[in-house]
Formats: sequence, C-alpha cells, structure tokens
Amino acid sequence: TPCTAAYPFFDGFESGGLSCGWQGTSSNSGRISVGAANGPASGISHMMMDSALGNSYSLNEAVLTINLTGQSDIQLEFDVKGFSDEFDPLPSSFTGSVNGDGIALSEDGLNWVALSSLNPSPGYTHVTLDLSSAIAAAGFTSLSSFRIKFQQYDNYPITSDGMALDNVRLSSFIPSPTPTASPTLTSTSSPT
Repeated sequence: TPCTAAYPFFDGFESGGLSCGWQGTSSNSGRISVGAANGPASGISHMMMDSALGNSYSLNEAVLTINLTGQSDIQLEFDVKGFSDEFDPLPSSFTGSVNGDGIALSEDGLNWVALSSLNPSPGYTHVTLDLSSAIAAAGFTSLSSFRIKFQQYDNYPITSDGMALDNVRLSSFIPSPTPTASPTLTSTSSPT
C-alpha cells in the first residue's frame, strides 16, 4: 500500500523516483520511469510512460493517493507532453482499469470518473484543472485517500509513442471575488 500524500502537494520528480503517494502499474511491456531523458519541463527529471517493446500494446497507470479531507477550491496543475502517442480517450466512468489516455478520479480505487482525456502535443503544455468542481460533480465524499490516476496507453517506446509529466501540483486557488455594489457618491453644495 502506498503512503498517502499530504496536501498541498508538489512533485517535480527531482528525487529520480516516484515520491510518497505515487503507485505505478503497467500491463504487458508498459513502463513508468523517472529520469532526465527526453527533456523535462523544468529541473533534471520528469515521469515518462511508454511501452518498453515495439508493437506491444501496454497500459501505464500512475496513481497519486492524497488526503483532501477538509480542502476546498482545489486545482490540479501539471506539465504534459506527448511523443506521437495515438489518442485513446477515456470513457466518462469505468471500473478498475481501461485502455486510454487521460486522468481519472476515485474515492475507493475501484470506481473511476474521467477528469480529462489527454492528447498532448510534442512540447510541454501546462494544464490547470478545477478538481473541486469535478469532485462535487462526481458526488465524492470520502477524501482521506483520494486517488488521481494519470494513464497512458499505446504500443511503442518513447519517441514513437508515450507521454511525459512534470511539475504535478495540487493547491488551492483563490476564486475571483464576487462583485459588490459600490456606494454611490453624491455631492452636496456648500452654502456660500
């Protein structure tokens, strides 16, 4: 069982491995690695997902378990890039695992709701997602061991297929203030 990450959370993968909260699983010849190859978004390392062998369809799942109890206005930010990975969108919900590219959420590690499918470009792109709204829309209430799954599915090694992630952050955003009415100023004339 992986440890549960604390909130707020940041991982730039600079330790050279998966830190507390992450658990990686792969099917067939899939691999999840952390290193400097293929250019991180920043720093010296990033997480990469691909197939170690050519023509071997594989699913990679990097699941972050984090305690979000009592948190609000949560946003998920990360940098992502693709390596000619064919796009396999996620269904809106699924049980266990499904072949696809994207991010899914779960309160129990079994039943998942898609947050976003991912079809990243060849250069790193910064993504910001409203996690609080997605949690509310899915009706999740058990947040002490909440799971966020980043997944990639395809059949060749990087640079023919695959995906890389860097700078994964969960933090609170400050909502835009609600406009309030300004007092109306009136002028009065002074007696002369």
